Amino acid sequence: MKGLLLSALVAIASSPSQPVTSPASFDRAVATPALVASDWYISGQLSDACELQAIGVVSDASGADLDMTCKGDSAVMGNVSAHVAAQGWRQRRITVSAEIKKDDATNASLWLKTQRGVAMLMFDDDSEQNFLDATTADGWQRRVITLPIAADATQLSFGVLVQGGGALAVRNLRLNVSQPGAISVEATHLLDAAIEIVKRQTAQRDDLAWQVLEPQLRLFASGAQSAAEVYPAIKYLLSRLGDKQSLLLTPAVAAALNRASPLSPEPANVAPINVFTLPDGARLVLSRTPITPVVRTARNQATTEALP
Repeated sequence: MKGLLLSALVAIASSPSQPVTSPASFDRAVATPALVASDWYISGQLSDACELQAIGVVSDASGADLDMTCKGDSAVMGNVSAHVAAQGWRQRRITVSAEIKKDDATNASLWLKTQRGVAMLMFDDDSEQNFLDATTADGWQRRVITLPIAADATQLSFGVLVQGGGALAVRNLRLNVSQPGAISVEATHLLDAAIEIVKRQTAQRDDLAWQVLEPQLRLFASGAQSAAEVYPAIKYLLSRLGDKQSLLLTPAVAAALNRASPLSPEPANVAPINVFTLPDGARLVLSRTPITPVVRTARNQATTEALP
């Protein structure tokens, strides 16, 4: 069941790489939309087999609450999701957070996606947090996902991917947007280190417009006071590489993986990679596979054809 859930998340996340756009000033801030029950969508098999009740709004301090029950004999998969316009939030960080409780018959995963029209720009889910299995004694799992909102983003989508046939409860589902401001010394040090590592590893490439990309990354990190608040900017940087293999491992995930099987510079059975440790203990995993225009075009075409 977990394998199918992961495959479904990959399908949501699949999209062609997007070109780097020129950085712009921050959008004028707008209020978080007050989503109501009718703004939530049920897709896939959930629409026929399950019932959803939604109360509250994502802009309130207590957020929104979702309760879904499915027919006892159902084995279904689908999304409970909502969509909001990106205007007013561009060049900031968007965070979706929630507490999730499910029964043994159900798997659920919180996710967040930024889009330009129908094309996806970035996607993230709570896979790392599920890996760490941070569940409270009463069964609630706290989930938090943050992504940068690119200058050309038009829509933000978020929700819960559900698989199973039982019951699911989501409480304190909230959207928060970062505010521009000074970045702390710790956060600056981390971002500088990540940029320098990627610059060294991509020195032979002529398709990364650093004079555009680097200022964009610093806009995404604006106001960051902790290392974790810089991670979205670093993930955006890795997404611009276009290899679909480079990734960032948080210190907690890197430590857990290292306990299970120590990370080596080139693990077996994967494409050649380099692993770098950042100042806070996070790991940058960078692909050494050359990305040529021909390879990039072929990958983008294959990914586009795989989209539903």
